[in-house]
Amino acid sequence: MSNHTASPPHRRPRLARGPVRPFAHPQYRLLILALAAGLLSVGTWLIAVVWQVVEMGGGPAELSSVAVGPAVGMVLVALLGGVLADRIPQRTLLLATYIARAVLVAVTAALAVNGSITFWHLTAVGFALGLANGVQFPAYSALLPSIVPPQDLLAANGVEGVLRPTLMQAAGPAAASAVVAASSPAVAMCTVALLEVVGALCILAMHPTAVRRDDAQSDESSGFRSVVDDLTEGVRFTVRTPWLLGTLLFGSVAVLCVLGPIEVLIPFAIREATGAGRRSTRW
Repeated sequence: MSNHTASPPHRRPRLARGPVRPFAHPQYRLLILALAAGLLSVGTWLIAVVWQVVEMGGGPAELSSVAVGPAVGMVLVALLGGVLADRIPQRTLLLATYIARAVLVAVTAALAVNGSITFWHLTAVGFALGLANGVQFPAYSALLPSIVPPQDLLAANGVEGVLRPTLMQAAGPAAASAVVAASSPAVAMCTVALLEVVGALCILAMHPTAVRRDDAQSDESSGFRSVVDDLTEGVRFTVRTPWLLGTLLFGSVAVLCVLGPIEVLIPFAIREATGAGRRSTRW
């Protein structure tokens, strides 16, 4: 009689099971870390720029002009970002957007530290950040299927769905508030630039991935004319698709009439309610 017991059945690694399956892929781990750094930086920037405006003595009108820049920039370039993601390696686009945002925010922080920053600086930088965001999101969406197998895409989208509100709307603003309270909005901006550098390093560590498109697209996707044709087709599809057009219009009206006024007016309501505005323009 043998003393050897039957070996237990082979078990899949923990990362290869359940909703965390995408984390079993090294490329995805780098990509999601870059995304997390980017989302955290966006949430931090939203609060940093608000209190920078307050520190400069601005009111709701000035904050409105500064806050509208990112939204306008992203809307203007969103379709173009999708077209570029079909033609240029998405890793290259992502790396470019992280570097561009890091430089823009670092310059803004330097101006704030020197006391030479103006409202038009914040408006211009916000608009430029919106342009970068409009390129980043389509590039991320196009790159994800290249590094994650089809059966793991649903889980990967779920991870993004959890990270986006958690980091951009909760952790980022909380971190920025703590930094502003302890030091200044300029230091919070430095934190934003550092997060963008972290994201760029993660993208840089990824292996290059070829652009995903079929042979027919490859033959017809070069040249300025094809870019214009794709942009035109994107606009036509949006206008001719009732549910998509309705969703965009509803979202735009909601942001303009509800979320926008709330985000602009709440900081000043808090300042007046706490008396911070009468003591100092800084937290």
